[in-house]
Amino acid sequence: MVFHSITSVSDKIYFIHIGTKEDIYFTWKSKNSPKAFIFDYSIAANAPQSEIYYHLNKGDIKIVYLKRDKLVFVIAGDISVQFQVFEALLEFHAVKFVEIYGDMLQDIFDVGTPDFFKAFHDVINEAIIEIPNQNGKIVEARCRSCQRVVYPYIRKSLIEESEDFPVPIVYMHEGHALLLYIDRDFKVRGAEIVSITG
Repeated sequence: MVFHSITSVSDKIYFIHIGTKEDIYFTWKSKNSPKAFIFDYSIAANAPQSEIYYHLNKGDIKIVYLKRDKLVFVIAGDISVQFQVFEALLEFHAVKFVEIYGDMLQDIFDVGTPDFFKAFHDVINEAIIEIPNQNGKIVEARCRSCQRVVYPYIRKSLIEESEDFPVPIVYMHEGHALLLYIDRDFKVRGAEIVSITG
């Protein structure tokens, strides 16, 4: 199977927040971010469980957030970007942020001043361009409901870290949902239409 490259999402990522339950340490915002949009950070900070990606749709913006240890990571962007792309970016940033600042976060009282995390802006700018293709793959599946081929993006770690195969994943597609079964080689081994509730 030939994997397709994801087209650039750099102009479709609106903001990234990193902090703790109490404080936002770092904010990155794109020039395309809606000016009037305000995200209630407390929603992410009060997520009931760590190590789970939470998804929100707020009008024409998608938001994904993750709690990892004491840190909270939030990313948002255009509704045309698949949730798995946001997850791949957030996963990368969560690892990189701790890698760069982890030890210092416990000892420095000046955390949260804009200059302290200034260099992380460059990490984000580069990652938004590179990470979607490095940390995920686009697979191909046929939707029996609309008789079209669809191209869901799958975060690599979702498959590579799985203990059971095939890995089920739901792909929302034009008002209906497709349940895909992905094997360890990122091949779709089955696809079925499933009902949606929520």
